[in-house]
Amino acid sequence: SSSDRGGGLKFDAGKPQARLLREGVPRALKELDKVLTFGARKYAAHSWQHVENGLERYQDASYRHDAARNLGEVIDPETGCYHRAQHIINELFLLELELREAGINGTD
Repeated sequence: SSSDRGGGLKFDAGKPQARLLREGVPRALKELDKVLTFGARKYAAHSWQHVENGLERYQDASYRHDAARNLGEVIDPETGCYHRAQHIINELFLLELELREAGINGTD
C-alpha cells in the first residue's frame, strides 16, 4: 500500500543503484579522482575526450600501466598515482568512447 512507502511513489525498480559504486569502493574512487586531477592539471579537464586516435592511444596507455604493475612497480613515478588506477582510468576512457560510438546515451 502507499502507506508502506510513506505515501510517495518512485518508479525505480530495475534501475541501476548508483550508490553501490560510491559506497562500495570509496578508496578506489578517490585514487581515480587523483589520476583525473593530475591529468586535468597537466592538460585540461576532460581534454582526453578530444585526443586524436583516442581508442588506440588509451589502449596503449592502459597496457603500459598494467605492464608496469605486473613488473612490480605499484606507483607511477611521474604522477605519484597507482598504476592500477591509471590502468582503470584508461579503460574507463575506452569504455566511454566505445559507448559514444555505439550511440549509447548516458541516461539509458
